[in-house]
Amino acid sequence: MRLAEHALHCYRLRYERPVRWSDIVEEAAPFVLLRLQSDTGFAGVAEITVKPTWCGVTARSLVTTIEEIFLPLLRTMDLDDPVEVRARLDRIPENQAAKTLIDNACWDLHAACHGQALWRRWGGSGRVELSWALTRQAPHAMAAEAAAMVARHGFRTLKVKGGQSLEVDVAGMREIRSAVGDGVRLYVDANGAYSADQAADYSRAMADAGAVMVEDPCALVPDAGFRKLQQECPVPVLVDFGCTSLRDAGLFIAQEARALSIKPGRFGLSTARGMEELARRSGCACVVGLMGESALGTLAALQFAAALPDPALPAEVSWFLAMTEQVTAVMPKIFDGAVDLPDVPSLASLVEWSALDGLVAGVAPVRLISPLLAPLRAGFGRVSDLAGRVGCCRQREAEARAAEGRLVVRPDLSAMCFDDGSGNGKSHPHATVVGREKTLKKLREMIRLDARTAIFQRAA
Repeated sequence: MRLAEHALHCYRLRYERPVRWSDIVEEAAPFVLLRLQSDTGFAGVAEITVKPTWCGVTARSLVTTIEEIFLPLLRTMDLDDPVEVRARLDRIPENQAAKTLIDNACWDLHAACHGQALWRRWGGSGRVELSWALTRQAPHAMAAEAAAMVARHGFRTLKVKGGQSLEVDVAGMREIRSAVGDGVRLYVDANGAYSADQAADYSRAMADAGAVMVEDPCALVPDAGFRKLQQECPVPVLVDFGCTSLRDAGLFIAQEARALSIKPGRFGLSTARGMEELARRSGCACVVGLMGESALGTLAALQFAAALPDPALPAEVSWFLAMTEQVTAVMPKIFDGAVDLPDVPSLASLVEWSALDGLVAGVAPVRLISPLLAPLRAGFGRVSDLAGRVGCCRQREAEARAAEGRLVVRPDLSAMCFDDGSGNGKSHPHATVVGREKTLKKLREMIRLDARTAIFQRAA
């Protein structure tokens, strides 16, 4: 089975509310979707979250890497065995995000070719228990969200995002426990917010507050310091960010790691399965970790989660519930804290392809320019020009992609700051709240900007 065609789609899915991660605040989640079609007529898809601080890429850099480095290699390969494909990809160093996306798409193609869902081929269960992640907010807001999600979906385990200070994290645990009662398990993810010297005391404080695991209390490395931390902690230390490969997993296990966070959306299904096998042989527990997945990425991760024989905690892949948009025609339904997996051979059949172009451009297909932005196109045409005219003092590199031979640029407005006009040299974040009216200084009119609608197209 050989590669006949491919397609790459970049888009953002809006959140119901602004989401505060450890490193950024987002109004929408950015993704890249890869579709592979074989010469036998089967198709496989995969999606990855693209955040530089999570996986080291932007949408544009990932697309370029795939098209210039990996697709020429894929065209020379037999795609029948995803494990062999991944082994060939791994001969090229680094580029984990590209390998993950291709790996997962090849597994979906494999399932399509065999006419059976991966979770069935791997002997998994058709029903998977899930947890919900409470991102950083004030303790009372986290508690209110916890109570609402438990009541609405029946979650029996909650992941609490810490790292707001020991006092705030303890207060959050206390208020969340009061809101959901004793029948719901809690564990904490500090995202490495504390120093190595603080990690042991923090972990004990979280355990005393009722956490059954503590994830990344500090930046973890597989050394004697980690071994000492785990020995001093009364609950398992869940290893996440410091474990980037199968080799890292082995090194952490050698230092007596008791639990690993395994993310198919970060490592790829091939590596995730290898990590799980290594952990199982060593008596180390596994948790299917959150990678900010949409419904599509969730369904891919659930193929892996369904085959875990004895997970330490429910799979974390319920984050799609935070989004108001999806690219799948079918939404996973969570009842009593668990989800039933669709019994379809390939996730490609669940993608609502007609919706993708609209998502790329915000509210209109990428070939079109919003009439609200016509003055910008006529007057500027380049993101850098726009930034200069409105007083932008810093700007992330704009996302771009080729579309029918013309350049389409979508700036990430969340990365811009605008002068506050006070003359004090300070600036305030230009928040990307969808539908919020923004006055762009030195322009002749107010333009209602959707956070994902700013599309500029170079004249032919």
